[in-house]
Amino acid sequence: MPAVNIISLNGGASSAHSNFLSVNLQLAGNSAVSSFCLKYNTITPPSASDSCWVSVSSWLAGSQTPSTSITISGYSYELGNQAGSYTVYAWAEDQAGNISSLSNSGNGTSGIDMATITYNPSPSVTACPTGTVNVTCAGDGVTDVTSCLNNFINGPNSTIVFPANQKFLVSGQIWVPANKTLIGNTSTLLSKSSTVTLAIGGNSISVCGLNIQQQGTPPNAPIVNITSSIKNISFKNSTITGSAPESLYISPGGPTNNVLIQGNTFSGAGYGILLNTGNQGTNLSNYANNITIDNNTFSNLSSDAIEINSPVMNMSNGSKTPGVAVQNIAITNNNITNSGEFGIGFAGGINSIISGNTISGTGTPAGSANVQGIHIEDYASNVVVLGNNISNTASGKYHDAIYVTQSDHIHVYQNTVNYPGDVGIALYGNNSNGMSVLAANNISNSPSSAIYVGYSPSIYVGPLQGYAGNTTQNSANLGNQPGQGSILLDSGTTGSVITGNSGN
Repeated sequence: MPAVNIISLNGGASSAHSNFLSVNLQLAGNSAVSSFCLKYNTITPPSASDSCWVSVSSWLAGSQTPSTSITISGYSYELGNQAGSYTVYAWAEDQAGNISSLSNSGNGTSGIDMATITYNPSPSVTACPTGTVNVTCAGDGVTDVTSCLNNFINGPNSTIVFPANQKFLVSGQIWVPANKTLIGNTSTLLSKSSTVTLAIGGNSISVCGLNIQQQGTPPNAPIVNITSSIKNISFKNSTITGSAPESLYISPGGPTNNVLIQGNTFSGAGYGILLNTGNQGTNLSNYANNITIDNNTFSNLSSDAIEINSPVMNMSNGSKTPGVAVQNIAITNNNITNSGEFGIGFAGGINSIISGNTISGTGTPAGSANVQGIHIEDYASNVVVLGNNISNTASGKYHDAIYVTQSDHIHVYQNTVNYPGDVGIALYGNNSNGMSVLAANNISNSPSSAIYVGYSPSIYVGPLQGYAGNTTQNSANLGNQPGQGSILLDSGTTGSVITGNSGN
């Protein structure tokens, strides 16, 4: 009889921000195993005619030959849309038509033929909490209250409540220790600091409704710094303006977990939000996990609006290191206009989602030669790019709306692209973009190919898993796939499939 011997979801993670999972399976049987079935939250065995069955020879399963031992790596499986706990069960079928039974008397065994994960989509935007005002420092915008605020915030009160709509002049860093809640009531720190203005320096800190306006000579430091090796941070409903390298920086150096950045406005700096692992060498495992960047507004940034810079590389010698630095990142529902380089940059992370973002005017003002709405690179894996709207990218070579390189299992679904600067959606390569999918995207008014695939094996462009094919409109007719719209398949694309697309 066939059997499922191992199952893991997202490498054994306990929670996910994306309902698209990366599933690994080990299947075995006395007769050659030919297919497998996954279902969630039901132990009812599938029949031979059930729609859940996936052939091991199918594209998403790795185009394998039925065998008595099969390993499935990185199969993309979609959960339901509701938040909550999901238990995924697995069955195997052999060429003789035999179907495995769940172990443990039909209930399944964790890690063998069943696995559980909690789906946590981005939370709803909520208003700041309220409280009794207890900040007594002068809010006249003239008196320097740096020492006063530091003394108060680092005092015995766990909740710090500012009076509404006042201005507090600071000339140095404001340090926030662990277990503090800051309620700004839309008051503003007028910062003339030559270093970080607001340093979030411990676990379990919440900042809501506290604006910061950088004034004077731009500091050689971020305006807000989430320091390294901390967890359970919430930064919400605040406006950060002014010139600095970054509006908000998540520091390298150690694991940073469970961070929510939501409902804020960022403008005028280099980067809006930058998470940077730095040169961590081989010490990359679990660097940052469960980071949500949701419903923020970004404008007039000279570099990237959002940059998750976590290349799984040893920077000193250029070799790929073991371990994964960043995982379970959700970049959702943000509005980005006029960023100089990337709207969203994502390097090296896994098991993450970029969804529902509106990105326009990337490359205005001009940042560098690297201008893309969404840019994914450096061995990123199992990243879903879903339902984003990208328009009016600045004209220029490689000024693509969505650009993917040196990554695998990147699933690009239901995005709308209008007036890219070059290609609408481009997958480039070094032979590492394996098993990536483009489906149900709509690309209009591209001056080059609407979709380009080059030097990237095993790319699927077309309808798959319930998603329709891609549509191209009013784009340059540079495609070489007859009847598929403006799609160009270049060299180094062994195993790629282009089917079921339409347009011009």
